[in-house]
Amino acid sequence: MLYIDAANAGVSGDMFIAGLLDLGADPEKIDLALKPIAGVLGEFEIIIKKVRRGVYSSTYYRFEFVDRQITYDECRDAIQKAALSQPARGFALSCFETLTDAESKVHGVDKQSLHLHDAADTISDFVAVSALLDDLSLLDTVVQSSSVNTGMGFFTFHNQRSTLPAPATAEILREKPIFGDREMELTTPTGASILVNLADDFIHGFAKMKVKRIGYGAGQSDMDFPNVLKLYLGEASERRFNHDEITLLETNIDTATGETMGYLFEQLFEEGALDVVLVPCIMKKNRPGHILKVMCNRADVEPLTALIMEETGTLGVRVMPHAHRLTLSRRIVEKKVVVGDREFKVRFKVAFDSAGVIAFERAEFEDMRRISKKTGLSLRKVREELKS
Repeated sequence: MLYIDAANAGVSGDMFIAGLLDLGADPEKIDLALKPIAGVLGEFEIIIKKVRRGVYSSTYYRFEFVDRQITYDECRDAIQKAALSQPARGFALSCFETLTDAESKVHGVDKQSLHLHDAADTISDFVAVSALLDDLSLLDTVVQSSSVNTGMGFFTFHNQRSTLPAPATAEILREKPIFGDREMELTTPTGASILVNLADDFIHGFAKMKVKRIGYGAGQSDMDFPNVLKLYLGEASERRFNHDEITLLETNIDTATGETMGYLFEQLFEEGALDVVLVPCIMKKNRPGHILKVMCNRADVEPLTALIMEETGTLGVRVMPHAHRLTLSRRIVEKKVVVGDREFKVRFKVAFDSAGVIAFERAEFEDMRRISKKTGLSLRKVREELKS
């Protein structure tokens, strides 16, 4: 399995390629993959060398090129013609489509009309990283990632000041765990595109694995922190489940109304709660009440506690800061299914253990409800159809 640590210095295409080279991938695979499309890329030079980033001896990769206008269709055609295996080509195309989908949405134009800046660099990054992943047999292995450090602050976007993360980066990393703690751009749209297509899961804490090799991919500059992407290659541990540490908030409530509690549930989830449970109980003076339990990350304790107190009027919240949790990894997979005589797109939640073994697969409720309304079938019947 592969674990990607993007929490310290973020991720870019060059850092990803450098990290794979540091893991032992063959640099000649890049030359071979790019050779058939050299005419599209134009004049370029590849620089690979060992450097120090902080205390780490790491590999540096840079694609030096002369910028030229390359259209969306020309970019896609170049990836198709690169010397890649079918799985590697499919991965490169998926990364490219992820990037252009985000750029298209941000700019409000169709993909064929996009002005792709540094297009040669983008193509080369996707092709190179795909060739190296293939060389290390990582396209069909379990991959987990840390939360992603995007950086923070301001940058120039189309000659105007804007905040980080860059719009395309934010769009690509939608619903993924991100944060920023340094005043600079740490994660690029290209790096984000590679990451979301490769990682099966984004986890809190280090992956449960036996580390065999570590690759350090250098960022462009030596900063006041170790500017490296760390790639850990090894074997999944024998533990079946993910082990992580959460914080549990708890308080007794006997005065809040049902409307208040329903609203509080919505607010807690919006503010980052992992789960919320309300348990009926008998309180002092034999009053019926409820125990509110909120699971959250440690960083969210203060704002969630404040929200609970403001909405319920409770005078205190118990904090259990080190609750251990065992979980299955999960991902959402979209499939085309036939119900009755009609075809629908349905999202399935797939849960799997640390060895990649699928524990269960379950259709999303909202999709089942949509099919039930459109077909007139009962929800129970739709669920049975999707199980079969």
